Amino acid sequence: MRRSLMTVILTSATMLVLGTSGSGTISAAGTLATPAQASGPQDRALEGTWRVQITLRDCQTGNPLGVPFLSLVTYARGGTVTATTARVSPALLSPFYGVWAHTGGHTFASVAQAFLFNPAGAWTGTQTLRQAIDFGGSPDEYSVTATIEIANPVGTVVSTGCASADGTRMTE
Repeated sequence: MRRSLMTVILTSATMLVLGTSGSGTISAAGTLATPAQASGPQDRALEGTWRVQITLRDCQTGNPLGVPFLSLVTYARGGTVTATTARVSPALLSPFYGVWAHTGGHTFASVAQAFLFNPAGAWTGTQTLRQAIDFGGSPDEYSVTATIEIANPVGTVVSTGCASADGTRMTE
């Protein structure tokens, strides 16, 4: 059941990465699916608040683009996610809201979306992030590969991007 939900999330929704490119804000649009309910301890391993260092990457070469930046991400019981970033002013980018699910073993996936605004405060579109999350040997650290889509207010994707990230669980 969880795998089929995640397939729906990953194929019917776009995810967002918290950042900008040199030419403007990276954003995307998509449809968010209903989160799955966690049923066991492994399913809930992602729950909590994480300090995440994000690196935007060239999708073709994997080379880093610009300087890494920080984000705070909270994965809540029941499958919701909320995130903020230090990369873009809150006046230009709303918090991200989305869903996450356990995809098996030590892996999870999430989809989240934020609103984008210009300096005058007008809504310019959405940024959507799709993440594949993998715990290595530690329950308090994870790595992410992500894709980004940016859409204008009518939902047309105008830009895409890629990123990687490393998260550390906040314990105090």
